[in-house]
Amino acid sequence: MTASSCKYDPVTLDNPGNNGGGVDTTGTEPGGNTCSTDSVYFNKDILPLFSSSCALPGCHDAISKQEGINMTDFNSILKEIDKGKATNSKIYKVLIEKDPDKRMPRPPSLALTQDKIDLIAKWINQGAKNNSCTEGEACDISNVTYSISIKPILTKYCIGCHSGGSPQAGIDLSNYNTVQTYAKNGKLNGVVNWLSGYTPMPYKSTQLNPCNLSKIKAWIDEGSLNN
Repeated sequence: MTASSCKYDPVTLDNPGNNGGGVDTTGTEPGGNTCSTDSVYFNKDILPLFSSSCALPGCHDAISKQEGINMTDFNSILKEIDKGKATNSKIYKVLIEKDPDKRMPRPPSLALTQDKIDLIAKWINQGAKNNSCTEGEACDISNVTYSISIKPILTKYCIGCHSGGSPQAGIDLSNYNTVQTYAKNGKLNGVVNWLSGYTPMPYKSTQLNPCNLSKIKAWIDEGSLNN
């Protein structure tokens, strides 16, 4: 996985065109096993990170495939991985690269945070499995707040694209004021629920799970507060 300059195509929030979701997850193990805190799951934990930080238009999506690398599905991602050995894996090496000209994601996109890098390393060291799970706990939307409930969702699934010096479509979702604007004008609800007339988000990935969608709806319905 080499670092070449990625020139992203513009992605709007209200013109579906050919930008719809639907990453190829052929061969994915079905859910059913209750999620374990000791395991890292490809569909729940890893694919969202690669989708929002690597599989972008003009970079490593299924169409652009910079340097021949496609980061949109398990089998393609696996080509850049040495199962069980994160430090030998091309993906891990470029994530921890100190030279900005070699590091991925490329500037002006932000580098992945250490906790995200550690999560990817743990998944690789656990065998880089194409695994999934079912959340075991009930979804609690009785006390949804921006800081505890919404920001973590955006951090995991959105700000890989929508942050940094050159955020996709000029939208910086690491900024509360921007998030509030899109919450109030209906676009946040439209893109995450894949409504007609909106670009499905996360971009070319799987849809947010029902619990996360419920939390976002509850937060919006309660006034999109910075709480």
